[in-house]
Amino acid sequence: MPQLFAIAILKHKGPETSPTLLSTEYELSSFNFFKRGTVQELVTFFIRQVVQRTRPGEKNVIDEGDYVCHAYVSGENLAAAVITDKSYPTRVALSLCALSLSEFRSANGDKWVNFNTDTQMATPSIKELLTKYQKPDEADNISRIQKELDEVKEILHHSMEDLLNRGEKLDSIIERSEDLSASSKQFLWQAKKTNQCCSYY
Repeated sequence: MPQLFAIAILKHKGPETSPTLLSTEYELSSFNFFKRGTVQELVTFFIRQVVQRTRPGEKNVIDEGDYVCHAYVSGENLAAAVITDKSYPTRVALSLCALSLSEFRSANGDKWVNFNTDTQMATPSIKELLTKYQKPDEADNISRIQKELDEVKEILHHSMEDLLNRGEKLDSIIERSEDLSASSKQFLWQAKKTNQCCSYY
């Protein structure tokens, strides 16, 4: 069954500056209770890295391991990101990005422009969307949102490594990240090492 793990709204500040989290909702109940904090940090890190590297007016679909970040940055630098597993329909996830932006704008207007540090702006409808879209086939009455997404230039589907700037290493970004605790960084490096060992067989 497709899984939806998070919806985030962010203020995009260009490719050199980490975006500001404005509203974030998580659904991590499928993970072990004791791992949820680490998973939440990893999800936040993934969202922030993908949105930072997505240009205004563009949408991105980036795979990392078993997870996919679907991101859309509007022309006004307001961004939405959705984290799913690989079985979640891409079209529905990108439509959910546009719908989440619409709900956020309705609830908050342009107050977000003044925020430059992470915050949690009240947007109850985003939590409702996170619940509703756990079953994408039931929530797929979103063709009106598709029109808005069709106007966006293109979908870029890459791995996280492809998204990084030339010469930029994921390990160095992980090391500099303020979203990840030391234990989350250790978890990522260990997972990467384990995956490399497995690929030789």
